[in-house]
Amino acid sequence: MRAAKAILAANVAGFQVTIEDADLAVEGPAEPPAGVMESLSRHKVEIIALLRERNKGLLEDRHSMADVIERLRIADPENPLLLALTRLDNALSGLEALADRFLKSS
Repeated sequence: MRAAKAILAANVAGFQVTIEDADLAVEGPAEPPAGVMESLSRHKVEIIALLRERNKGLLEDRHSMADVIERLRIADPENPLLLALTRLDNALSGLEALADRFLKSS
């Protein structure tokens, strides 16, 4: 898959590729190399679709984690894993809220 290779090349070069509105955003320590930008530009539509699918999967994973936490809470409320998963879930919820506020303010 060319989109995945383009994202990987950007990551290896020290850049993160994300979606901003309907466009790609490339963040890193400096100007991305021309070859990286060319590859991202050439496969932009495919990359956006891939990143959207990944983001959708992350949301589904969060719902799955909530189910696991609830089942563990019922089955074994003293399990130390329950505390760790609950803390992780709370941290992820906080990050989601922070990201929502940031996106709404920009």
